Amino acid sequence: METKKRVRSLLRVSSKQQLHDDDIPIQRAEIANYIAKRPDWVFDKEYIEKAVSAYKNTVKDREVLLQILEDAKTRQFDVLLTFMSDRIGRKEEYNMYIATLNQFGIEVWTIKEGLLGTQEDTDRLTLFIKFWSNERESRKTGERVKAAQQEMVKQGKHIGGYAPYGYELVYSGDIGSHGRSLKELRIVEQEANVVKEIFRLAVEENLGAFAIAKRLNQQHIPAIGKGEWKASTISDRLKNPIYMGYLTYNRRSHGNHYQRNPTKEWIFSEKPLEQLQIVSPTIWYKAQQLREQRKANRSSQKDSYMMTTAGKLPLMGMLYCGSCGCRLTNGSRYDHWTRKDGTTVKKISRRYKCTRKASACVSCQGAAIYSAQELETVIFHVLSPYFANLKSCDICAELMQKQEKARRAMLRAIEESRRQQQTIQKDIETLEAQIPRALRGEGKFSAETLSDLLENHKKQREVINRQLQQKEQQFDKTEKNKQNVQKFAQITPDWNTEFLEADTHLKKIILSKIIERVEVGSKQIKIQLKISEQAFYQKNQK
Repeated sequence: METKKRVRSLLRVSSKQQLHDDDIPIQRAEIANYIAKRPDWVFDKEYIEKAVSAYKNTVKDREVLLQILEDAKTRQFDVLLTFMSDRIGRKEEYNMYIATLNQFGIEVWTIKEGLLGTQEDTDRLTLFIKFWSNERESRKTGERVKAAQQEMVKQGKHIGGYAPYGYELVYSGDIGSHGRSLKELRIVEQEANVVKEIFRLAVEENLGAFAIAKRLNQQHIPAIGKGEWKASTISDRLKNPIYMGYLTYNRRSHGNHYQRNPTKEWIFSEKPLEQLQIVSPTIWYKAQQLREQRKANRSSQKDSYMMTTAGKLPLMGMLYCGSCGCRLTNGSRYDHWTRKDGTTVKKISRRYKCTRKASACVSCQGAAIYSAQELETVIFHVLSPYFANLKSCDICAELMQKQEKARRAMLRAIEESRRQQQTIQKDIETLEAQIPRALRGEGKFSAETLSDLLENHKKQREVINRQLQQKEQQFDKTEKNKQNVQKFAQITPDWNTEFLEADTHLKKIILSKIIERVEVGSKQIKIQLKISEQAFYQKNQK
């Protein structure tokens, strides 16, 4: 009896508007009919992605595709079936994803295009062009949608999304292009009164976002969702033009992270909507003016900003606020300013921060910022007897274990980059071989298309080569560090001295051997050790 191939299906839509009762029934029915016509196939399992963009997200951002890869590695199925190639992806990189599935012995089929093969050079070229076309079509679709949304906003129409604080969504009575009832914004009086109070405090009392959040929390005014008001939440309210009745578009850029765009790039509705106006334009613009003045005053005094210095904070992850229990985070600042004589002064202030207190939480009675130098001096002094009794073998063993784990990860990354390098080079050679045939009119694709693809591939090759070189250099440094640790393991160090001279990474490992938790208050520091002092001495004297 012939063994049937186990088939798993992939269903995907890119937006919630495309769902039918939170499901994708049309694709499912098409796939069921397709499998029924193949007597050598048997349905095994379904993968489903609801409202996931295959253009904005990469493979590593899509949990379902990663799960498919994991299942493919152990050959839990034989065929992956989807409606069309763009259900898998709308970027060129998905060509590599299908090639990886093929390497695991998995066939990839679509209802509209049949088998997506990657074994032959022409197969890979055809598949690459499919995904390249999918990406171009997505880009064009995105541009059309963006233009349509801009026009809707200009006309004063709500284009979707959540209702801002102070409003709720109600059905408008209109029907959209997908046959669904459209919604519009309506003012919620109770929340609107809070918004008015926020703007009053900003304009009449000239309070900043932190002070406003603190005032609202002291008055026990309910915040958005659960918890208390935060300075960042207040800032968002003050900067939103909806409160003066203007709908806006392009306030933020959507990438890996939300990024606020300059005001000059915003698209405003052509007229204010009186039914949505909570504060007057005069008050709104006055609030912006005061915010800008406050920002300019801070900049004129000292040009300072946050920077990533978590790697310079050895107690990170071990410190907690003694008042609210919040784990302290990185609050370091990098300051630089110019003296009257023209010289530039630079300074890094290492600090630990209680985020709840820094967000105007009134229930926290501790400090918002703690000096790293002051905390570490006290804590390291208390722990010095424990450093004297540490043995090097445990520390070095853990260091070598961490380094070996990082080394293996780097090797896997290097091997992956080398595979990509070989694949892209083979694709370039295939494209170059196809161009003469295309010029004679014998090829499957036009010479212009192949030329564009060839240029695109060469740019990708440059990026891959550069990344590979960086990974190899990083791996060489890791190998040198490994040799240094091995030499270090052969000596018995004075940990009191070694600890103070160690880098942050080694300090963290040593501290993790001793500290369970440190609670920091305005007047006291409570250190909770992993073992008692007596047990520690007994352990290390053996």
